[in-house]
Amino acid sequence: MNNEQLQKWSAIAEITAAVAVVISLIVVAYELHQSTAQARLNTSAVEIATYQDLTTSIAELNSQAIQDEQLASIFLAASSDNPELTELEQIRFALYLINVFRHGDMAYFQYEQGAIDEARLNSTLAIVAANLGRGPIAIN
Repeated sequence: MNNEQLQKWSAIAEITAAVAVVISLIVVAYELHQSTAQARLNTSAVEIATYQDLTTSIAELNSQAIQDEQLASIFLAASSDNPELTELEQIRFALYLINVFRHGDMAYFQYEQGAIDEARLNSTLAIVAANLGRGPIAIN
């Protein structure tokens, strides 16, 4: 081969290499875009599942009072100005309040971990505050 042919083949190889690099960059950019989109979907799925768990938890707490007439009576008595609860009723009510508090604690932990946003945390804490017989609790 003469020098002119070698230069021609060299130019063709350089162009081919440049095209291959461009195609590779396009493929990497596409894969990165797909990966980012999947990560967003995964994050959304975690947030939805987390919030659903929180609402299920508070629904279970509330259903206890709905389904258990004795517990509903305890709540009514405890919310009066002069509650007169037996020792057993005090224990049942205290354990219920511990569960409510743990629900709020879990919501705050999930907020700290970034699994739920501030608005979801505040709506959850409002439910907790209502169950604890206090005004609204908000994280600002």
